Amino acid sequence: MDLSFTKEEESFREEVRSWLDDNLPAEWRHRGVGGYREDDDEDLQRRWQRMLHEARWLKLGWPKEAGGRGATPVMQAIYQEEMARAGAPMILGRLGVTLLAPTLLGHGTQWQQDEYIDRILSGDLVFCQGFSEPDAGSDLAGLRTRAERKDGKWVLNGQKTWSSGAHYADKSFLLARTSTEGEAHKGIGFFLVDMHQPGVEVRRIRQMTGGGEFSEIFLSGAEVDDRDLVGQPGDGWKIAMAVFGFERGGLAQAARFERAVGT
Repeated sequence: MDLSFTKEEESFREEVRSWLDDNLPAEWRHRGVGGYREDDDEDLQRRWQRMLHEARWLKLGWPKEAGGRGATPVMQAIYQEEMARAGAPMILGRLGVTLLAPTLLGHGTQWQQDEYIDRILSGDLVFCQGFSEPDAGSDLAGLRTRAERKDGKWVLNGQKTWSSGAHYADKSFLLARTSTEGEAHKGIGFFLVDMHQPGVEVRRIRQMTGGGEFSEIFLSGAEVDDRDLVGQPGDGWKIAMAVFGFERGGLAQAARFERAVGT
């Protein structure tokens, strides 16, 4: 079995390196080891994300008919290796770019795709994830956050935890229970929630290291329009599984992890 890179793959590596040499400022290098930003990195990471978006790197693995580059998994791994080698910063809207945008491409309405995808990729709109709950443990179907239809809107009440970047996010892609009847995983909705409304409170979780990239989200009468429900009211579990599929690929950046531990 020949495990060497093809000429096309080596050419792609040179393309990535050349672009980084021309576009990544020296003072931004070696800031890409950590997982999420600290407070003084927001402007840098937002600017870097916009540059990557304009060069179409953030649609690297997307199909060409969706405006992507149609890169193979090997090419995507090469891209991650070269970003790590150069010490490129992490992007600000990492979860929205790697998880939500491709999910909306496959499951969102045309309005949701037009309204959100480009703004997510450019860094103009930052999303956090609202899946985990303090009483559900690893059982995602055990979530208790409720979404009820009232006066033409969905009204959410509950609590989320370990939400990365929630303290600076504009919106959250969030799971809430729309029904208590039948099997637990069939009564869940997938919502796009405005984090700046009065019914949302964010509390940062300070860790032993001093970092505070994780937060708790408290929902008390938070409202969501019908157009910000992805899929049908009971499709949340199915859509969450699609998100996890992108998570396994998009967040598996081994090169950055190796750099972090000095290997």
